[in-house]
Parts: sequence; C-alpha cells; structure tokens
Amino acid sequence: MQLSQQNLSEFTFCDADLLAIRWTADGRDFSLDLILGDERSANLTCTWAAGVRVDLRADSSELGGPLSTECRWTESADGWQMSFAFGSRGVIELRCQEAVLTYNAG
Repeated sequence: MQLSQQNLSEFTFCDADLLAIRWTADGRDFSLDLILGDERSANLTCTWAAGVRVDLRADSSELGGPLSTECRWTESADGWQMSFAFGSRGVIELRCQEAVLTYNAG
C-alpha cells in the first residue's frame, strides 16, 4: 500500500515494535521491519530517502527493539517527511519520495 492523503491513518504506527532497520536498493531506500500494534508483521520502505536521522537508545534494562508512540507524515513538494517517535528511546526522521507498506504473510 502506497502512502497517500487518503490512507494516512494506516501509516500512524502507534504501538509498533521496531525489529530492523536497513538500507535497500543500493542504499537509495530506507526500510523498517515492524510488528504492528495489531500483531501483523510489516515492512515500511521509504524510497529515495534523504536527510535520514536515526537517534535510538536503550539502557541495559531495556530489552528488544523500541516501541513506537507516534509516526507523523507531512506531504511536501518532493514527497513526504516522516517523524517516527519511540517515546524516551528516540526518533527516526527522514524525507522520501514515497512510502510503501507491505504486510508480510503469516
């Protein structure tokens, strides 16, 4: 599913567990593997990612990946701006041409 103004609510990702972060398409795209709040496994790919800032932290008492508190999207002239918050554990921010959410089988 491609992000648009019509389906923006599908891309809010509150209570999603972040499993993995990776660069794909020879470093052009930025992908996040998630377990969504409804327990579905999904991949979010942001194409032509730029201005990527990953600021995540965990202390020794925090196990596993961070849990999201909010994901905000702002449409811009050249695509989208994303701010993906993980409460006290940090944030991921970027700009991209498009965002695609794929639900994994299972």
